[in-house]
Amino acid sequence: MTPHPMAASGSTESPHRAIPPYVPYRTFVTFLDSLKVGVPSHIDKSVLKSMSGGVRAWLKAALRAMRLIDAASVPQDSLHRLAAAESDLRKRLLKGLKWFAGFERLMSARKD
Repeated sequence: MTPHPMAASGSTESPHRAIPPYVPYRTFVTFLDSLKVGVPSHIDKSVLKSMSGGVRAWLKAALRAMRLIDAASVPQDSLHRLAAAESDLRKRLLKGLKWFAGFERLMSARKD
C-alpha cells in the first residue's frame, strides 16, 4: 500500500480518521426536549431553525453518529424513545445507544 502523502514517514495510515462530532450536552438535551411535542418525519433545518448553520450541521452529524437518524435524516425509533423519556430513563437510553465504530472505541475506553 502506498503511504498517504500526509502520513508520517513510513506510515500507511491516512491522517483522516472518523472524528466523533461534538455537540454541547445542553444543546442536545434542548433539542430532545423540543421533540416532546412530536418527532417530525425528517430532521432538517426547519426543525433546527433556532440553531446556527454550524450547530445544525454538528447536531445532525452527532445524531447520525448515535444512529438516532439515518443517512436521509429520518428519525429512528431510538430518537422517538429518547425524546419521550424523562431524565433518568433518558440517561439509561443514551448509555445503551449503538455508536459508529470510531465512537465505540472512545466510549469503551471511558471508565464510569
